This record gives sequence, structure tokens and C-alpha cells, in this order.
Amino acid sequence: TEPDGSPYNPTRCWLDIFHAISNAEKFVYIAGWSVYTAISLVRGEEAADYPDSNIGELLKRKAGEGVRVCVMTWNEKSNDQGLIAGLLGTHDEETYEYFAGTDVICTNVPRSKKSWLGLGGQFVGTMYTHHQKTVICDTESTIDPDRRRVIAFIGGIDLTDGRYDNPEFHLYKTLFTCHAGDFYQNCTPGSTAESGPREPWQDIHARVEGPTALDIHDNFADRWWQQ
Repeated sequence: TEPDGSPYNPTRCWLDIFHAISNAEKFVYIAGWSVYTAISLVRGEEAADYPDSNIGELLKRKAGEGVRVCVMTWNEKSNDQGLIAGLLGTHDEETYEYFAGTDVICTNVPRSKKSWLGLGGQFVGTMYTHHQKTVICDTESTIDPDRRRVIAFIGGIDLTDGRYDNPEFHLYKTLFTCHAGDFYQNCTPGSTAESGPREPWQDIHARVEGPTALDIHDNFADRWWQQ
């Protein structure tokens, strides 16, 4: 129960992020190890109520409405020349190309380090990833209807393939429903999207409001301008 004794209403990571982005009027800032534009944020029975939850189309739509949409992905060096898909499957080049020529500002940056002659920076940018996973946007004020406030989501979940899951963690049952077109398996050799099993995913993500949300915003802004 809640502190006031009312029934506890659990938060919904994917649905809450969809609503936050959809309701943004000023800005949407996203940083991720991977951002995959083909996935949908709302699935299952609720998908019929939100048929426009594809993350790529949602961000382009918001940018077209005049919202400043900035997406910052980690640059995986192994696919910079476009010859291979990348050892880690981050979709970074694919995401960059998807937003090219649209109102969404997408930048694909490596992890950086200042060093003598830049040699340390080259090593760090090639060998180390950046695992920040944040969504920051404006939302309505609970005090003044004429003002907006900052809300942020931060934690261990990227907006990419294989991360969507629920407390049941189905390995086979959702292959052709909730996880159709979103198969991820990095543990079981020989597993396919048709046969399964899919790799279940459990991680921690938080919705943040108040002064801490401003800190997350400033962290994104610092990285954006420096990189």
C-alpha cells in the first residue's frame, strides 16, 4: 500500500517512458549505450490503445511538433566503416542513418579521454563503452499550469532490442506476440527468433523528479557539448 493506505500502483517503465515522451512540449534528451528505432514501447493488449509507440517514429513526430529531440548513442568502433554489423549489435550507425535528414538531432559518440597526443583517447574510445542510459524531458507542473518541470528516467535499461520484458519472463510464449521482431539471445547458441528461447531481461530503472532530475539533465548537457 501507499503511505496513505491506498492501494499501491506500480510504475510501468516502458509505458511511463512512452507517456513522458508523448507529453513533452519543450525537449526530449536520450542517451544510451544503444537506441534501436525499430522497437515499440507499448506491447501486448495495451498496444491497441497506443498504436504509435514505435520509438523511432515517436521521436520524429515529437521533433516535427517543434520539440527539441536530441539522441546521443555510443559509437561502436567495430562498425564505423559499415562493413560489418558491429560486434556488440548496438545499431549505432543504423540509428544515426535513420534520423539523418530529420528534425531529430542524433550524434554517435565514443567514450572520450583527454591525453597526450590523443593516444589514450583513441584507446579508450575503441576499447571502452559508455553505459549511461537516460531519458530526460519536460512535463506538466503540479503547482503552476503555466510552467513545466523536468522528469528523467535513469538506470540499466536501454531503449533497444531484447530489453522489453515483464515479471513472467517468457522464453517462448511471446516470440510471435510481444517480442515479434524483437528477438535477442546472447547466451544460448543455436537459438533463433523462430525456435527460441529468447533471453529474458531484468534490470533496474528509476523515474526521477525534483532537483535530481535537473542533475541528470545537466549531465546530459555536459556530455553533449563536450563530445
